[in-house]
Amino acid sequence: MSALLDALDDGPLLGDGAMGTMLQDLGNDEGGAPELWNVERIDVVEGVLEGYAAAGSRLITTNTFGGTRARLQMHGLEDRVEELNQAAAELARRVADRHPVTFVLGDIGPSGELMEPMGDLTIDSAAELFGDRDLLGTTVFASAASGTRGRPFRFGQRQIQVAAQRHAASLEHAGLVE
Repeated sequence: MSALLDALDDGPLLGDGAMGTMLQDLGNDEGGAPELWNVERIDVVEGVLEGYAAAGSRLITTNTFGGTRARLQMHGLEDRVEELNQAAAELARRVADRHPVTFVLGDIGPSGELMEPMGDLTIDSAAELFGDRDLLGTTVFASAASGTRGRPFRFGQRQIQVAAQRHAASLEHAGLVE
């Protein structure tokens, strides 16, 4: 993590974006699971990441936006959470290793549900949902492509609970809930 912070001290870093849109443009059906392409269309996902890195992006994200068990279940892929997230991390890492001072960041999308009291998602269920990927210790990380790779940076259940509590407190502070 310190290599990333050191790079940020030197100035802004350009990041990638729109992986889902890129994969749709390249043939992933709208509503399909882009994460499946981490194992079935490796060349395409790697090509998109390579394009971003070659264009100057120093922050590339894993193709894991919908990589939670709940999101993958929509496609009958809930038993492949670890496989698909691991493959995404390895693909991004491979691309970053070809480009100096390029970092891999895990991409974590929303649950698609609202937190209590506005919705049904509880702090415990959010921790369980996102803790599955912990994101497997493989997906949520920041590491440098040069020399020494950074240590994994993982969000555990406690960090997710704290984030959810802060979110609830901000809703309360804004007067949206009592």
